[in-house]
Amino acid sequence: MRGSRTTSLLLGGHGIEASGSSRVHLSNCTVTGGDSVSHFGVFLGSGVRMTGNGAAWLVDSTISAAPWTIGTPGFAIHNGATLPVIIERCTLSNGGATFAPTNQGLVQNRLLLGVSMPNSPVSPGGLVQVDFRTQPGLFVAYHVAFRSSTPNVHPLLAETEWGFLANSLFLGYLVADAQGFASSVLPVPNIPGLVHLPLWFSGWTAVDIPVAVSPPVGVVLR
Repeated sequence: MRGSRTTSLLLGGHGIEASGSSRVHLSNCTVTGGDSVSHFGVFLGSGVRMTGNGAAWLVDSTISAAPWTIGTPGFAIHNGATLPVIIERCTLSNGGATFAPTNQGLVQNRLLLGVSMPNSPVSPGGLVQVDFRTQPGLFVAYHVAFRSSTPNVHPLLAETEWGFLANSLFLGYLVADAQGFASSVLPVPNIPGLVHLPLWFSGWTAVDIPVAVSPPVGVVLR
């Protein structure tokens, strides 16, 4: 995700700009602010800009301000919201500015769970692989659901839960290796009626309360 080159205020657009009660949950993403060159100067966008009561959970991602050459640098994370931005295993950059901080506002490191899957088609009779990233040695309980529902925040969870509490099937436990990597390969039944069925996967882990829940990742069987 990259911010726009020029906004109506002659500013570089932010990679993500969230306001009000927005919820931003990224896993395995790259977000970069946009730059703007005008006769007023050069104004650089931030990677993630939060305002209002918005909340963000960023895991296994690279968040950068626009590349800085001249002008006013942006921030990797510019948090003007009332809640802290929670990050885990992220790479943050202010775009190369030597005199500017990387972040503005409250940013906290906390245990979060990342999840991804190979970018390849999945069909009945084939395999689906789901990869989790967490702290070494932790258990990951992983689930599958046939739909995702309205995200909710629960007191025992560190971040948003996407309908998996009530709608998912438990698949098993994984143990993260020394690099914090846990992977599962699942066979898909060779049943023609499964074609076009969506599958959503999510995982759960914790060293204490609150529990970390991964963002969901999904495929559609073809």
